[in-house]
This record gives sequence, C-alpha cells and structure tokens, in this order.
Amino acid sequence: MRAFAALYAALDETTRTSEKVAAIRAYLAAVPPEDAAWAVYFLIGRKPRQAVSTRKLRTWVSEAAGVSEWLFDECHEAVGDLAETAALLLPPPTRTTTLPLHRWVADRLLPLAGKDEAAQKTDLRAAWDELDRGERLVFHKLITGAFRVGVSQRLVIAALAELGELAPATVAHRLMGAWQPSAAQYRSLVAAESDQPTTSRPYPFLLAHPLEGDPAELGPRDAWQAEWKFDGIRAQLVRRGGQLFVWSRGEELIGERFPELAPIAGRLPEGTVLDGEILPWKDGDILSFAELQRRIGRKICRARSSPRSPSPSSPSTCSRRPAATSASAPSASAGRSSSNCWPRWSATSCACRPSSTPPPGSSSASCARTAAPATSRA
Repeated sequence: MRAFAALYAALDETTRTSEKVAAIRAYLAAVPPEDAAWAVYFLIGRKPRQAVSTRKLRTWVSEAAGVSEWLFDECHEAVGDLAETAALLLPPPTRTTTLPLHRWVADRLLPLAGKDEAAQKTDLRAAWDELDRGERLVFHKLITGAFRVGVSQRLVIAALAELGELAPATVAHRLMGAWQPSAAQYRSLVAAESDQPTTSRPYPFLLAHPLEGDPAELGPRDAWQAEWKFDGIRAQLVRRGGQLFVWSRGEELIGERFPELAPIAGRLPEGTVLDGEILPWKDGDILSFAELQRRIGRKICRARSSPRSPSPSSPSTCSRRPAATSASAPSASAGRSSSNCWPRWSATSCACRPSSTPPPGSSSASCARTAAPATSRA
C-alpha cells in the first residue's frame, strides 16, 4: 500500500504527461505483478463496489479523532475532499505495515462490503492504526468508491507499452472487456505474446473529436468522411465462437437489455465486429433517446415484454478478420463493409454540406469528421 500511496501522491503533484507516464512505469516495474495488476485496474478507472458509505466514514472518523461532526464538516469545507479530511483528522498510527496492495485489497478492502457496521468499524480502526496519512487518503478513496487521480487510460497504456515494448494499440486491446486483477493477468498485459482469451473481447472505441479548423484543412475530400452523430448508445457487437456479445462504451456487457439483437448472431459472419450506435427504431424512423432510457436501468429485458420501440444498431464500422488480429483500413471502405455485413440496418451518412438536412434522431451540429486513414478494428 505504501508504494501505491506514493505513486498516487506523485501523480497528483505533477501536470506533466511525461512525468506521469514515468512514475507509472517506475511503479509497475518495481512492485510484484499482483500489485501492478490492481494498480492498473484502479488507474484506468475501474473500482470495486463501495464498501463503506461516506456517512459512516464521517461519523467514525469524528469519533476516532475526538471531534464533533459539525467541526468535521467545517474541516471538510476547508479541505474540499472527504477522504483527505478524514486522513488529516485521524490521530497518528501506533504501528506500521508492509502489507502489499493486493493483500490490502483482498484481505481488507473487498471483505468490508459484506460485514455488518460493527465489524466494519472495527476493521477501519485497525487499518487506521497501521496506515500513515498518505496511505489513509488512498484507502479512504478506495473503500468509498471515490478513487480517481489525474491520469487518463491513455497514459497508463503508454506506460505499459513502454514496459512491454509493445504497440499502444495492442495494450489498449488487452485492457478491454471484463478481467480480474491477478499476477497472470498483468503478465499477459505486458507479454510479447498474450494467452488471454479473446472470444468476447471488444476493441478500443474510436471516438470522434470536434473539428477545430476549416474542413479544407483536412486535405482532399476523398481522404476523409463525415457521419451524422445519432443520439443513441455507443456499442460494439462482437460475433465470435458462435456467440454474440454486445459491449457498451463503458465496457459493460449489455446484450440482455437488447434481446432484439440476439437473432443477429446467426446472420453475421464469424469474426465480425460492428461498432456504432444502438438506436430506438420504429416504422422506419429513429425515435427519441428517451425510449432507450427505459432499457438502460434494466439488467434483463425479455423479448416478449420489450418496449414498443425495437432497438437495432446503426454501425459505423464493420470488420471481418480473424479474431486474433487487428488491421487498418480506410474509413470509407469500413463504411462499405458495414453495409455488406448488415444491409438492412446500415449507417446513414452525409457529405456534411451546409445545406444537408439531418436525418431524424441525429444532431445537425455534431457531424463527426475523422481524418483518414481511420482504423477498422477486427
């Protein structure tokens, strides 16, 4: 925990990208792979469910520090961060620990969520008596589900790529999908050849960015293309191993919420990946995003009870290549491939001229222009 707390402090103290990448790389190279796996997991924004509520933390810290709750609140207002306020108010520890990060997570953090209040309080007091101020800050953020630091996933990928002497795109792909931190998982992230299962794994989502300059600056017209930005749920449909996996941009499997997509598994060729928007669709028209919101909170939506608005996907990229490889292709050919893979529900595109009339359900102000060559992911 001590080394991870030091990394957190180092990342929090600098705004220089090179220094952040160097700090992550140095940490990952120095700690056991079990610790490195959990550090990567937390740094890319993943987290276990909240183990202790902020209300309980506030009350128990006030008791341990011998301050009234109104004084805790005043301190919190001055500091601006609950986890840091709690770390500052607690009395110094009476002992130290060398317990590594993965043991803190497995033995102390994860079991907390399933314990009653009395046991949680006892465990927290024991932890406070072993951790210094910086370690307490990180621990509080982890147990309350509030861990975040000024590091993007791109910087973590850069550090891993440097360690493993790999292409950043390879590391990004290996980080996608559902995985649990372990020594084996970390080794496979930085190995020259990974033995991770890839059947269900999606590809990194290619995101559009606002065009800062004039379209003429993009170069020849046949070197780039524009597509309407529909108001839907960004997703990838992965057809591998005779199964269909539907991934959200947040790397969550959401296929059970959209049973209308299940029949597609038998129609798409093996190894096909569609990347686009899930849209509510009825009588040839795209409906309001509000129709999709009825699905978002559901874990399972049975086909017989699905809402009146079926939800096909509008793919912007389609790729048919062996599941273990990835390749690049011009964005225009990727768009044609999507029509071939899914002729009935292919994406609507436009030339993005000022006189263009946006199709229903699209945002006329958000035509996405992507400079060629774009990446077609398989």
